[in-house]
Amino acid sequence: MQLLVDTHLLLWWLADSPSLPAEARTLIADAENTVFVSAVSMWEIWLKESLGKLRLPRGFEDRLAAGPFARLPLTGAQARRVAALPWHHRDPSDRMRVAQVQQENLILLTADDPVAAYGGRVRLVRQAAPAQTGAGAAERFAVTFVLRVVRYRGRGQANHGLLHQLRKRTE
Repeated sequence: MQLLVDTHLLLWWLADSPSLPAEARTLIADAENTVFVSAVSMWEIWLKESLGKLRLPRGFEDRLAAGPFARLPLTGAQARRVAALPWHHRDPSDRMRVAQVQQENLILLTADDPVAAYGGRVRLVRQAAPAQTGAGAAERFAVTFVLRVVRYRGRGQANHGLLHQLRKRTE
């Protein structure tokens, strides 16, 4: 199978994070699969690192070089394909990766729900959630949902304050 990993999965793999879903870990580790890292993900990583929004794991570049990853450059044909995509998701990096997998006949592995709306060549992988019951579980679910919406749509100081308040409630 030929796979393209999204940025989150790549970073979780390189950090050996428990956040990496087991299915993704198995697919990436399988020597029968060719696993690509997009130039788009590398651009996204270095951009976020330069803005202070991302701290890279120690030895990031060495781990990347030693990992089981092939490189996928960005081509003009892939970039052009973005214009034909429906607007299920507005993140330019995610949209570009979707265009790449469509153009190159790959499967995109992602843990990002909005990207799954593109279907077809997108495979959503999730970490098995621990069983939760009762009012506390419902509140955690609601707070997590609101956090995602605020993160996705929010840009202003008021949203930053709301994010902080909601995070404190989930601790």
